Amino acid sequence: MIFMIMPVWYFVLGIVLVLIPMMLGFYILHKRQSEMLQVGQEQSQQLNSISDQTTLIPNIDRQFMTPQYLAQFTITLSDARSTVLYLGDILYVTVEKKRLQFHLKNRICSMEGKLSDMVKGDNPFLPFPLFVQVQKSYIINVLAVIESKKNMVYLSKVNEKGLPVKVPLSDNFFEQFNKAFLRRENKGY
Repeated sequence: MIFMIMPVWYFVLGIVLVLIPMMLGFYILHKRQSEMLQVGQEQSQQLNSISDQTTLIPNIDRQFMTPQYLAQFTITLSDARSTVLYLGDILYVTVEKKRLQFHLKNRICSMEGKLSDMVKGDNPFLPFPLFVQVQKSYIINVLAVIESKKNMVYLSKVNEKGLPVKVPLSDNFFEQFNKAFLRRENKGY
């Protein structure tokens, strides 16, 4: 009788030792797949929110779009709150560690993204001539510029010392900035 119980006991123990790791493996695999799917959906939503918001700007020739005209449109940031901002309220945008920071007069809003996605392409998130990239990590609102020097741009926002915010102007982006700034000056925006 002991010989009959012993083989059954080994059989049950063997099944348990095989099934538990197998079930654990399937659980971990399923969890990772669902996390990857969720991350993919979040990235897709961010891209969709960028493309959805830029379609609000009419598709007319860019030479007729003044900074004042563009300033009336809104964008929705793909952050936790889905913050809505008027383009005219954004003074400048910086990027740090893949996080975009939108500097407004009284506050700073942020979201994940790339600076290059904001100003490049056929339908940019921050359209020219209202916004122009002036350095690798800076995009400025042309209407916020109060003074421009050789390698520095001064904005209307005041820092904690009571001085205008200074943004570096790179040689690589000088021509593009100059074109937008002169356009603003010559048309009296």
